[in-house]
Amino acid sequence: MVKFFRSGNPLTVVLLLMYTILVKFYYLIHPSSYLADGNEGLLYDLLVKWMGMVFGKNPFLFTSLAVLLLLLQALLVTKIVNHQRLFAKTNYLPAMAYMLFTSLYQGWNVFSPGLLVNLVMLWVISSITLLYTRTSARDVVFNIGFALGVCGLFYFPATIFVFSYG
Repeated sequence: MVKFFRSGNPLTVVLLLMYTILVKFYYLIHPSSYLADGNEGLLYDLLVKWMGMVFGKNPFLFTSLAVLLLLLQALLVTKIVNHQRLFAKTNYLPAMAYMLFTSLYQGWNVFSPGLLVNLVMLWVISSITLLYTRTSARDVVFNIGFALGVCGLFYFPATIFVFSYG
């Protein structure tokens, strides 16, 4: 199976989707609701309330959304690794490994503010790695700063990243 992920074929994303469903099958059968531990920010509370009104408090929906966010994060990690040429050829091994490692701990498979912030942080890291190729980086730096500020509104402990990246 690893052989399929070594190829740089874009159709491997479909195989990655099937692999994700296989690896996350336990969490999809036994869904859990969203995480609310008191550290979430204002926007996360509003998002969960809005989703509760529109879709109901269906645990399967929240778990499916968490798995979808993890899949997006795996693809972002793969984009970063392939752009930085950490492997000789482009492949989807980082995405496969990311999905496997996130299946080891149940807390990573629950819809939580940390999951949303992690997605934004991966986008920030991806944007930072692209900065050196740009002639004018003002707009990208503004977007990175704005995203870091929004992360603090989703999950208050994420405000520490404003100081570490700033």
